[in-house]
Amino acid sequence: MPRVQTVLKSFERAFIRPVVRWLRNIRRPLRDTAQVAKLEARIAELETRVRELTGLVYLRMDDDAANTPAPPDNITAALASREAA
Repeated sequence: MPRVQTVLKSFERAFIRPVVRWLRNIRRPLRDTAQVAKLEARIAELETRVRELTGLVYLRMDDDAANTPAPPDNITAALASREAA
């Protein structure tokens, strides 16, 4: 007479494991869809942040260009004479 453990292992292999595999296969597309949705939301958030940061960089560059004083005429003349020499 087989032992109870052997019978239970045989039952598990023959019936329980296939049912569990089947259930996992059913849930997998649902889980994948949720993960894809999370990734798409994260990508959208990152794109928004990149656009915001690049806009801030452009604004900073515009501010730096507007706030930079023009060089005095005597410096411009000295640089021109150096380049001519």
